[in-house]
Amino acid sequence: MDVADFLMLSHMADPEKFAKNALNMEDAGAHCVDVNDSGGRLTMSDVRDRVQANRAVLRPETEIGIHAHHNLGLAVANSVVAVEYGAHHVEASLAGLGADVGNCPLEAFIAVADLTGWDHGCDLFALMDADDDIVRPLITRPVQVDRETWRWATPASTRASCCTRSASAPATASPLATSLSRRGGAKMVGGQEDLLADVALDLIAARG
Repeated sequence: MDVADFLMLSHMADPEKFAKNALNMEDAGAHCVDVNDSGGRLTMSDVRDRVQANRAVLRPETEIGIHAHHNLGLAVANSVVAVEYGAHHVEASLAGLGADVGNCPLEAFIAVADLTGWDHGCDLFALMDADDDIVRPLITRPVQVDRETWRWATPASTRASCCTRSASAPATASPLATSLSRRGGAKMVGGQEDLLADVALDLIAARG
């Protein structure tokens, strides 16, 4: 079995602390440790610093991976930088389909890999056909950067894949973006989505 570890919300730990957690995962049996930007908050230099910090402490045979979210429109760039600094495992999806604003779009990443001359074994045009003919028709809500997904990538960002945006939400409801930002400031992480309701009620009460 090939074991990969998924260190979520990696922006919440500095590179040194992140690398210590990666080392713990390696000691527990992980063959690959991901830099997981599940909050969509990392920039290219952030990714570089975490990949380099991991490489400095992990065994040479332990792979480093990247799992990028597209909240700032940087998922492809962050994945490319990760590879340039030593990552071998890239997680991506057709049309970027994934939680909140989506993951690294596979077809765009492979297009860049072609331009860079990397040997990846993928057929770009077949991926594009699968993207347009199979994946996009199944998407029920846009995978796009907007005011809600952008707020998830602010300094107080948090993961909010549980949320489904609705145009029919009442005007009196607390804005999702404000609720998510407040949640991030409280350092909540995945698995604590039920607390969003409490945050929203507090905001509504404060507005009177």
